[in-house]
Amino acid sequence: MKKVTISKLLSIVMALVMTGSLSVLAVPLHAAAAGTTYYVDSVLGSDNNSGTSPDTPWQTLDKVNATTFSPGETIALKRGSTWTGFLYPKGSGTADASITIDAYGDAGLSLPRIDGNGKIYSADDWVDAAVYLKNQSYWTIRNLEITNNAEVWGDRAGIHIDGSYYGSDMKGFLIENNIIHDVASNGDANDHARIGAITLWARSWDQAIADAIVQNNTIYNTGSTGIYINGERYTGPATGVKFLNNYLYNIGGDGILMAGTVDGLTEYNVVNNSHYKSTKYCVAIWAFDAIRTLFQYNEAYNTKTTTDGQGLDSDYQSEHTTFQYNYSHDNQGGFILICSDATYQGNPAFNRYSVVRYNIGQNNANGQFFISGRISDTLIYNNTIYIRPGMNARVVKEGAIGGLNPINTKFFNNIFYNMGTGGYIHLDGSTTTYDYNLFYGRNSLNEPADPHKLTVDPQIINPGGASVGLASCDAYKISAVSPVIGAGKLIAGSCDKDFFGNPVSATVRPNIGADNNYNPASSLPEPTTTVPPTYGAEKIVTIGDFETAVLFSQFGAGPKEIFALSGEMVNPNTSSTKALKVSFVPNSTTGLDLRTTSAIFRNTYPTMIATGMRLWMNFKEGPATAANIRLTSSYTIPGMSNSISCNGVKPDADGWVTANFANFNINNGGANSSVMDATKAELDLFLRGITEIQINMPATGGIRTTVYLDDLQLF
Repeated sequence: MKKVTISKLLSIVMALVMTGSLSVLAVPLHAAAAGTTYYVDSVLGSDNNSGTSPDTPWQTLDKVNATTFSPGETIALKRGSTWTGFLYPKGSGTADASITIDAYGDAGLSLPRIDGNGKIYSADDWVDAAVYLKNQSYWTIRNLEITNNAEVWGDRAGIHIDGSYYGSDMKGFLIENNIIHDVASNGDANDHARIGAITLWARSWDQAIADAIVQNNTIYNTGSTGIYINGERYTGPATGVKFLNNYLYNIGGDGILMAGTVDGLTEYNVVNNSHYKSTKYCVAIWAFDAIRTLFQYNEAYNTKTTTDGQGLDSDYQSEHTTFQYNYSHDNQGGFILICSDATYQGNPAFNRYSVVRYNIGQNNANGQFFISGRISDTLIYNNTIYIRPGMNARVVKEGAIGGLNPINTKFFNNIFYNMGTGGYIHLDGSTTTYDYNLFYGRNSLNEPADPHKLTVDPQIINPGGASVGLASCDAYKISAVSPVIGAGKLIAGSCDKDFFGNPVSATVRPNIGADNNYNPASSLPEPTTTVPPTYGAEKIVTIGDFETAVLFSQFGAGPKEIFALSGEMVNPNTSSTKALKVSFVPNSTTGLDLRTTSAIFRNTYPTMIATGMRLWMNFKEGPATAANIRLTSSYTIPGMSNSISCNGVKPDADGWVTANFANFNINNGGANSSVMDATKAELDLFLRGITEIQINMPATGGIRTTVYLDDLQLF
């Protein structure tokens, strides 16, 4: 394998940053309206200057930190300058005019450097980074060199976007073209994953972060994580998060972690030599507690240890995580981990609908696919996996966590090119199935049954010949006479191209493996396998529109004053003309309790298998609170209950109170369990038998509450 020294790679990246060559993948976040630029020069500046021209710059970070900046303004730090301390400017921009931190001066000089000098979190002083923002929005941070080193690891970062206000979401961040290194973060802390060189996370745990782009940064020599976000999607919008084209190496713990986000994107990143310090469970690139995260065109390699240690990971509390077009190689822990713990925060944990397709894995030790715990409906197809001679790495390894096994994992159209001595581990009673895969090399006794198995040479051009870089994966292209051409299984809802960019037809049988070149070669009829529908994207059915009927009755929280249909305020997301207006002064704090007056759910339940429900809600007076939802059915889930509940659901930015059925709990003789403990057939019978929908919202005695309800929907 061709090796490139770290110093050479760094010099290349720095040159690209300074010349602007890395801007090919730059994604503009929002316009920066013209405003005052404040210049700062650590050598020739003075805090007595106006700071508004290069000839009259400020000098210290203290001066900057004492200033509240306005939308459209810029803090320009002079190239070649160095500061010891931390940068914590005040103020927020707007969607049309961000506040920008940038470099100025001779492009031949080094980036302006901020040395955090070991700045660390304490309960009395939350500033834990060389560059720090708190409860602020719409900032751009670019073209800085940042370090925050110390002799002892601790709770510290290079850049930290922090928050401490309940209900005040943060958004609009662009962090790009920075070099961040030597951050003495604690990779052995209990909550080590959130301690990153770049961290976007409200330490108060109750502020969502949205519209954040982290791109074209170089990060190296950390004690813990490289890039981390927790969008805290349960508290507000956590969309618009993108990690693009970052290069990370010598990362002490996790490389890139996207947590608490919705529709996050991680692409064209490289993570090399992560988990080389931490003794905790770490991987190179992964998602946790996230919805519809897409990982594509990333490279993860040289991840250390088998305490996890994989290149890729779909972790628990996540749904519809997709890995495609990635290259994961030479990782000590394996190619990919798909797992779920037994419980999370006192409730049953889950990991559903992961998709792993058109990736390439080479020479990963320990195992290729680790599937463990309460995961369900995982679909793994059209990957090419190579294991060199002399390795004793498992191809697939199932594991139970807390006595819970993976459910309904499917492997289709994969090439398992196994020249090593490892085989397969499946649990007793495994529900994992295989079809149309190619098993070549060592065909062990525990190799799984596959009705349409191939065991011939796939005729790959240079198996085992890839090195560093996605382009080196050309070694895994197939020859024109390969037996995999047209030999795969149609996957409904598949992507439209392969690893190399070749088209993938929706009607012609694909090749087996990650290369779909020379196809179509066959159009034999073949039953399709349906990809699980994407949560929130499937058909939405309105079962109560409040246009002609109230639908609910009011209980508790004091006498009704107004409880009627009204056109004063309606759902702007639909064609609604009326909503249910409820207005009253509570005589206690028992809360507003609304219940259906008829079995509208049961009577209009569609033929589709619904995954959740939502109701539009707008508080006009009184405190806006989270809703508690309870469903009661004529059908009792065997051994459980005829009532399920989901508590603490807040309206999103569009006013929807959304509850995924998978997040409901079952009251089972005083012990709560998840709806996921039921079978799909049992859940369907339960939903079809719904007799009452109950919505409870806490209220405050003596304070008028006015709320509008509209459009009860299934999705």
